[in-house]
Parts: sequence; C-alpha cells; structure tokens
Amino acid sequence: MRSRSLLPLLLLCPLALGCGKAPLKLTFTEYQAPDSFSVLMPGTPEVKSDKVVSPVGGYDWTRYTVVNGPATFEVYVETFSDEYFQEVGTGLLNSATKGNRRSGKHEISNASSQFAGHPSVDYTVVDYVGQPPKVYQGRLIQIDKRIYDIAVEAPSGVVSAADVAKFLESFKPPAH
Repeated sequence: MRSRSLLPLLLLCPLALGCGKAPLKLTFTEYQAPDSFSVLMPGTPEVKSDKVVSPVGGYDWTRYTVVNGPATFEVYVETFSDEYFQEVGTGLLNSATKGNRRSGKHEISNASSQFAGHPSVDYTVVDYVGQPPKVYQGRLIQIDKRIYDIAVEAPSGVVSAADVAKFLESFKPPAH
C-alpha cells in the first residue's frame, strides 16, 4: 500500500509557487528500468552508472534523468555492497536528510513514512541562492541494500504540484 501522506503537502508544493508563469505542460509515459522498477517520466531518461569504492566496501549507482526545459526529473539508485551496508545499514535514510532546518540559503524539510511497504523519507529542499528559488522535491525509499531517490528539481513555479505528485506516486519498486 502506498503512502498518501505526501499528497496534501504537494498540493501546496513549493515547485508550484512563486514564478507567476504557467507551469510546464508535461506528458508522462511509463519507463521500465532494466533493474525492474518503473516510473512515469516526461521523456526518455538518460542513463549513467558508476561504482564508488570505499574502505568499508562501496556501492554502485545508476542515475535516470530527464531534463525538460528548466526542470529535471530523476531516479537515482544506489546499490550497496554487503560490507558497506553492514557498516552504515539502518542509518542510510536517516543520514540522507536531517530534520527540518533553514539557513540563509537553504530550507530543508522531511518526513519519514512508508511507501509500498518500505521505509521512506519524503523531502523538500528550497535553495534561495537564485531567483526564483530552486526547489528539490523527492522521496527516498530503502529496499534491502538499495536506496531509490525519486526527485524533481526546478525553479519555483515551473512544475505543477499535480505533476510532482504524479511522478513521485508513479514509482513502482521491483518485485521481490
């Protein structure tokens, strides 16, 4: 069962505020990734992969990115080695985002929840450095030794709250 706790927040979504211009008109199609997750994307993603080596193992990452004008839609997948996971394991989601805070340049908020029966964190980061502010909204989902970061990045007002919700809620994790 998917968490709907993010939907009311998205209706007041910072991505949909502030620009004064109409949001992008986006058309979504289902993208099926080779590692079996699927998600609605507003175009065909560019796929990049690499490996990170560390003293406690390492991890592989793959990034699926669609750039649509000033908006970026992305699914970032990190698959951790046994050694790395044993070292940092349960703290992966907690270390990825930290509470609610605001500085002169950034405002960060998040809420822990469940998505499709897996631990998740819904987050919003507002970067006030440019005008209009750039907003990052996403969801981190941990499934076994893998983290999925599903996110939209755009200047404030460029992407509608409905399109952000459609993208985030469309994610279907791989079947076990």
